[in-house]
Amino acid sequence: MTHVLCVGGTGMLEEVSLWLSQHYDVVSVIARNTSRLSTLKRKNSHINPLALDYADTEVLSQALKRLIKEHGPIVLSVCWIHSTAPEALHTISSLLNDSVLYHILGSASADPSKTGEVITPDNNISYRRVVLGFTIENHNSRWLTHPEISQGIIEALQQESHYTIVGTVRPWRMRPQ
Repeated sequence: MTHVLCVGGTGMLEEVSLWLSQHYDVVSVIARNTSRLSTLKRKNSHINPLALDYADTEVLSQALKRLIKEHGPIVLSVCWIHSTAPEALHTISSLLNDSVLYHILGSASADPSKTGEVITPDNNISYRRVVLGFTIENHNSRWLTHPEISQGIIEALQQESHYTIVGTVRPWRMRPQ
């Protein structure tokens, strides 16, 4: 049985969660919104919803240990984690082994005036990065829509890309405000 994890898998990543559920046996989806998780579960029985706040690293760690015990090792993770939970990615990666972890990052991670965050995953993890940018239309820029974000992440998963930019991050001065 193949077990995957999608953190933040409702909202903008709902289509990613559903795509994963068509390709893997169990998709454990972590999100805070119980209503969205219930809706997602009704859409596909392969979804294993888990309502929790991943900023609470002890709760996250215990939940992941329980998931792994119940459904087997997590072979793939797609993680959209806000900066308000700086320890969450480390907590997740420390419990994975021989796994692929896709870290979804906002456009700020591509700001040329800042140095990029360096992640050193634990336990023989293949770390991959997906940066969510913006799009430029008719000399104006806008943020990506949820379907555009999901489609870009799904393409990164299909291509097994190590680094993907969904949309664009250049020119940086065109970034929506």
